Amino acid sequence: MALTWDELQHKLEADPAYVAAERQLRPYLDIANVILLTRLKHGWTQKELARRAGLTRGKIDAIESALGNPRLETLQKIADALSIGLLIAPRQQ
Repeated sequence: MALTWDELQHKLEADPAYVAAERQLRPYLDIANVILLTRLKHGWTQKELARRAGLTRGKIDAIESALGNPRLETLQKIADALSIGLLIAPRQQ
């Protein structure tokens, strides 16, 4: 029998290894989501965002895939290209 989405989510949230991995990856996933959604709102491809930010398409792809560890300078270039601000703030856990 297949699990529903809610059942799967509940099962994962009860797994300490999953919780630890999610906590570690959450900032990268948040950054990826903001960049991807904002880029799509502009109607741009990764190539177009890369051109406007002065980066490679591969760099944009890696960040949108939550891979790697982008430098603050890189994130600022992307934010400038997307005409959004860059805010780094603590998060409640």
